[in-house]
Amino acid sequence: MKKLLLILGAVLIVSGCGPSPEEKFEIAKDSCTAMDLSVRVGFNSTKVREALNTARQKIGVEPFFEDSHSIREAFEFGLCIELVLRDPTYEQKKTTKIQQIKEEKRIFDEKLKIAKIKLAKEKLAKEKLAKEKLAKEKKEEERLVREKKKGDLIKFKITKSCKNCNLSGADLSGADLSRRKYGDDPDLSGANLSGANLSGANLGGALLSGADLRGANLNLVNFYQKSVFMDDDGANLDRADLRGVDLSGANLRETRFKSADLRGVDLSNTILIKNRFDESNLEGADLRGAKIRTVSFYQANLVGADLREASIGKLEMDYNTSFEEANLSEANLSGVIFEQNPIFARAKLNNANLSGTNLSGANLNRADLRGANLSGTNLSGANLSGAWLSGANLSGANLSGAWLSGASLSDTDFTTATNIDGVKLDYALYCRTKMPWGELNDGC
Repeated sequence: MKKLLLILGAVLIVSGCGPSPEEKFEIAKDSCTAMDLSVRVGFNSTKVREALNTARQKIGVEPFFEDSHSIREAFEFGLCIELVLRDPTYEQKKTTKIQQIKEEKRIFDEKLKIAKIKLAKEKLAKEKLAKEKLAKEKKEEERLVREKKKGDLIKFKITKSCKNCNLSGADLSGADLSRRKYGDDPDLSGANLSGANLSGANLGGALLSGADLRGANLNLVNFYQKSVFMDDDGANLDRADLRGVDLSGANLRETRFKSADLRGVDLSNTILIKNRFDESNLEGADLRGAKIRTVSFYQANLVGADLREASIGKLEMDYNTSFEEANLSEANLSGVIFEQNPIFARAKLNNANLSGTNLSGANLNRADLRGANLSGTNLSGANLSGAWLSGANLSGANLSGAWLSGASLSDTDFTTATNIDGVKLDYALYCRTKMPWGELNDGC
């Protein structure tokens, strides 16, 4: 009995010699400080675990057997000391910390959302103000332009002269505007000039796009302006309405007529140099005797136009006049003088009169020549590949060296042609075709 009491007393003495709570806290704190660097840099799990268990051994608690994720988690939530001390409230504190972090994130996200909404509203407000300011400035600018145009028009009507006036959209229908001074590059775009008298007016470089010139007197009008400082400049008559206008004998050098309405216009004996008639309507136009150099008639409508005795070519070192994809159905080109190989690629020339015309070396690739009058026409060396010649009149035509590969030759009579030496007919389409040697090729 006495021995047992001595042993129990020794145990009580030993247990009573362990570290105090304050000492345990300091041990845990020092351990966490040492582990912090390993956790933040590289995270060596073995060393961290050893440091943790060494601290626990000093404190006198069970070793740490969980995975390294728990250690990371403890540092993330600021609970390293509690983990080392094996604090019984550790899990509760961790849960509280997680909830706290979630709440902080929720508050942050809410503030961020409010801030974004505020910024978006401020941006919209600024954009609205900027648009309103721009609209106001534009409105004021338009008002000033209207006032200036109004003043220019009054001045123009009174003084008959208005240098650099803006007369765009002005109603000058029926007005006497003959021999007036318009200054450099006058703006008459969209103006109503129908029935106006513009005879003798100098409109060199004028902007007349979209103007209505129906019935206007344009006798001796000058549309051309020569400059010593820049390229020569002609008037802009794109989309203008010139139906029935008399421009005979006028110098229209470099004047633009793109998409203009020129139905029935008189362009006889005019000078047409470096003009653009692309997509314009020249139906029934009179171009007799016109001098045409380096002009584009791309996709222009020349149905029934009269080009007799016109001379067509190009300026030196410039592009050739082109009727590519133009519609010249029933047009009269009899006696036209082509100074260079003319371009009629994919053009419509059905029922057109080309009699006596020199089309040697012409580009008539895939042109529509059905029913065309080619009597006495020189087609030597011409490219007629893929062209339609059904029913064309070839009496007296010169076809020497002409290329008719893949051409449609139904109802075509080659027996009346005068020269067929070297004509190429490979892959041509025959149907009731009278071949040069007199044989009927009925390949229908």
